[in-house]
Amino acid sequence: MFQVSEARALTVGPSLLEIEAEPGETFIQEIKLFNETNENLILYPVAENIAPQNNSSRLQYLGNQGVVSAARWIVLPTSKVILKPGELKKILLNIRIPKLLVRP
Repeated sequence: MFQVSEARALTVGPSLLEIEAEPGETFIQEIKLFNETNENLILYPVAENIAPQNNSSRLQYLGNQGVVSAARWIVLPTSKVILKPGELKKILLNIRIPKLLVRP
């Protein structure tokens, strides 16, 4: 998940990922970021768990805590991304599925 401190024009894709993997598997996922503004954008990428909020289409951000936290499986390549106006940047996420998964 990429958080922006102010509302600006940023395109992130793909917007949804459906991934099937086995315990212990590691793979790379490419994410594209596109700055649609005429200003530099400074982004601070974080991985967070999400869930529907009160049975609606709104999302609740849960951080990366908990016994089963898929957000902790994602290793981000950087803590800061700077996009120039009109710039498209590709970010590679390293996703590591734990060998032992704890079920709630």
